[in-house]
Amino acid sequence: MTLNKLRVQRFRTNDLNNNGGKQFELGKGWCEDFFEISPSLSEATVLLVFKPLCIEHTALINKEIELKLAEITNRGDRKAYANGQHGLSQIKDFFIYDLRLNEANNLSDYFAIYKVSSNQYYLYYIPQLLYNNFIKLFESITPDISIQRDTQKALTNLIDQYPLQQIFYGAPGTGKSHKVNETTEQQPKENVFRTTFHPDSDYSTFVGCYKPTMKPTGVILASKENEEVITYKFVAQAFIKAYVRAWQTTEPVFLVIEEINRGNCAQIFGDLFQLLDRKDGVSEYPVDADTDLANFIRTELANSSRTDIPAEVKDGQKLLLPANLYIWATMNTSDQSLFPIDSAFKRRWEWKYIPIDTRKENWTIKVDGADYDWSDFLEKINKKIDSTTHSEDKMLGFYFCKAENNTINAERFVNKVAFYLWNDVFKDYGFDDAIFNDENGEKLSFRKFYKNDGTIEEAKVKTFLDKLGVIHQGETSVDIEEELQ
Repeated sequence: MTLNKLRVQRFRTNDLNNNGGKQFELGKGWCEDFFEISPSLSEATVLLVFKPLCIEHTALINKEIELKLAEITNRGDRKAYANGQHGLSQIKDFFIYDLRLNEANNLSDYFAIYKVSSNQYYLYYIPQLLYNNFIKLFESITPDISIQRDTQKALTNLIDQYPLQQIFYGAPGTGKSHKVNETTEQQPKENVFRTTFHPDSDYSTFVGCYKPTMKPTGVILASKENEEVITYKFVAQAFIKAYVRAWQTTEPVFLVIEEINRGNCAQIFGDLFQLLDRKDGVSEYPVDADTDLANFIRTELANSSRTDIPAEVKDGQKLLLPANLYIWATMNTSDQSLFPIDSAFKRRWEWKYIPIDTRKENWTIKVDGADYDWSDFLEKINKKIDSTTHSEDKMLGFYFCKAENNTINAERFVNKVAFYLWNDVFKDYGFDDAIFNDENGEKLSFRKFYKNDGTIEEAKVKTFLDKLGVIHQGETSVDIEEELQ
């Protein structure tokens, strides 16, 4: 058995959640590599002894926690039995009720276990501010420190392959936001910040501004309510929240901007524009912060554990983007005429095109008792859009309209898809194609999709799909072609 080694792990949401969800869980690296528990054992028990790092926890020194681990899962994990006072495992019970940790305040913190001997394990709680010093201390004791260093290295390698500033663009419904989420959903939620641009967005809604707020005076009124007075303070918005967080940690921090071209980028970014020029990940050209912003940043960064913050940045006087701040955005190409993005702004971003994939899932359009193939509809309508507009911008991506239980009903199809086709795609090109003819040869105007009471006239939807030649469930394209002939 390997002794004298340390394993460190950052808290996960479930570790500090007492809402009756999953029990405390340890992965294969803990069970087989660190505790060296044989996979053949149905269960195992490890006795942990708590060693406090903070003065407020000294009363808990040498408290014993029985970590009783259940049978191994297919993934190599083991769950801890609920053997604590509050219906949780003892270790989870200890974190939540003894140390008073919670998911709102402590997801940036860590716990560690130090193997002293074959049956002696010390448990540590490590606040984020103490993390670097804690690791340095144990590096002088043992070279065998695992998990956090390896995880950080793996995470760095993963992020290194992504651009710092990236815009995902494509037709509506292609899954641009989903592509962003594939990376950001793996990050701690406190490291991901989101905003959406719109025509009224400006510098103050993106960065922040001085605003009036209500502040309690501590006086109880005759009505037994707390007295409040109006005061003014700087209120940070998405950019500054992400900026401050990035200077508080060495982990990747993401600022996600949805629909970036729906806002006036020149107005919204203002002088922050020059921060987008980076060298080795850090802004080459600093920006001066005004007094209110500088005061806010100075307060927020006062207790940052990072030792590489330039003095003028920590003091709030200068703004510089750190190398761990990623700014990713989405852009719907069908809306690119709202606020054109100039070439100087464009060249500071990497661009990732998300193509149309019509065969994502097996969805159907349910109309008048018939099930039409959604993927076949997309392929046929996109072909019409391309031949009419000679542009991909107006084409439909697979997720343009969301299905419920793999089905798009007639009402949703008309309100989402038909409305878009009639009012945004073909409106400026006319409706001369035969697919826009009613069953009696008249033009199928959009209003004909509705009855007088506002419900959907499903027969009209069926006519449109049939004239387009969309495959029914159980039919083939050959069958449809023969019907149309």
